[in-house]
Amino acid sequence: MFYSPNSVTLKHIEDQTITLLGNVKHFLIILNSLPIGSVNIYERGGASIDLTTPINFQTYKEISDQISSMVTKEFKQIDEWRYN
Repeated sequence: MFYSPNSVTLKHIEDQTITLLGNVKHFLIILNSLPIGSVNIYERGGASIDLTTPINFQTYKEISDQISSMVTKEFKQIDEWRYN
């Protein structure tokens, strides 16, 4: 049986906006070339995920680790920018 993993990317859609939680970076979540939601990454820590397209739980489990690692990478870039 051939298994094709789901391909997830984050596409930066808007420059930083300022909120009570500091600067925010906005990204689209792209699953197999289709937008399924968005991620907001907050400069002071934390992120919010908003899925606008329903996906099944198994697919969400498969892509959540990928999204987490991409968000972690963005946090590291924010920290490097802040402290350099």
